[in-house]
Amino acid sequence: MTTAANSNRPALWIPWTFVAGFLVVILANAALIYFALYSFPGLATANSYERGLKHNQTIAAVRQQEKTGWRIEIDFHGIGSAAGALALTLTDTTGARVAGADVVATLRRPTDARADRKVVFVDAGNGEYRAELILPLPGQWDVEAMVLAGGQSYRIDKRILVR
Repeated sequence: MTTAANSNRPALWIPWTFVAGFLVVILANAALIYFALYSFPGLATANSYERGLKHNQTIAAVRQQEKTGWRIEIDFHGIGSAAGALALTLTDTTGARVAGADVVATLRRPTDARADRKVVFVDAGNGEYRAELILPLPGQWDVEAMVLAGGQSYRIDKRILVR
C-alpha cells in the first residue's frame, strides 16, 4: 500500500508549478503597471493638438530665423555636481558678436517635467551671455533658448549633458 501511495505523490507538485508560474506573471504585471502609472507623467508636449495646427507657422518662423544669419553656440561649463554655467555666444552674418540681447531659456529634463526650470542670461559683454545654475539632477537636459535683439528673435534648442 505504501508503494502505491508513493507513486502518486510525485505528481502533486505539477499543479503547484502552474500556480507559481501564474503568480510570477501576475507580480511582474503588477510591477509594470505600478511603474507605468507612477514613474512618467506621460506628457511629452503640452497642447500638442494646437501646436500641430500651427505647424506651418512654425516652419515660417524657422525660415525667418534663418534669414537673420545669426549663429548661436551654447555650452555648459560644469563646476561641480550638477552645478555650472550656461554660456551662450551670439554672432551675426559677418561673424561679429552681437551685444545687448535679451536671452531667456527653459531647461527641460527629457524624462521628468517636474525638474524643468527657466533661467535668465546675463550679458557678460562681447556678445557672450551667461547663466549660473544648480540643477537638481545630473544627466541630459534640453536647453530651449530665446534670443531677442534688434527687433528680431531667434530660438535654439540644444541638448546638454550635466555630470
